[in-house]
Amino acid sequence: MGADNYYKDGGWNVYCDFCGRKRKNSDVEKTWNGFYACKHHKEKRNPQDFQVSATDNQTVPFSRPNNVPSPGPATTYTLYGWGNEQN
Repeated sequence: MGADNYYKDGGWNVYCDFCGRKRKNSDVEKTWNGFYACKHHKEKRNPQDFQVSATDNQTVPFSRPNNVPSPGPATTYTLYGWGNEQN
């Protein structure tokens, strides 16, 4: 018989996700990333995971709408008086 093949009221056998040994459910704990591990395999979460960075505002100071017509060749000709000649 294995080490954890005994009756415990309200208990069941669980395998450790790190070492693979059979334990009772009271001897394993759920880790922060969802694994079930022996109490001596459990790691604390890295404090860098909880760091919050400053927000980076990337908006521009002003902008123009996209529907403004750009000056094309016809506008350039009429602006300087070209193309208005009457034949």
